[in-house]
Amino acid sequence: MPPLPGTSNSKADLIPQISANLSNALSSFGPQSAQYNAVLDMLRGCILELQAEKEVLGMPGIVKTSSGAGDGTTKTTDVIEGLRELLERGLRV
Repeated sequence: MPPLPGTSNSKADLIPQISANLSNALSSFGPQSAQYNAVLDMLRGCILELQAEKEVLGMPGIVKTSSGAGDGTTKTTDVIEGLRELLERGLRV
């Protein structure tokens, strides 16, 4: 897997990107497919990489991201926790 970009916003973008990949693999190939399981493996790898980065560099897992409302507001996202929740939902399918 390529190294993760160092900016906080790119880490927060992981959740919707991987979620879209999971949804696409599920609808196109099904829950037992190699493609769906490959995305789950990628998700596990992202979680492990972020946890290691957090421990080594002391970086927080929480980042501020745009709310998407266009009004300049932000929301706080714990990227590692969000990815864990996504993995749990993916495994329940």
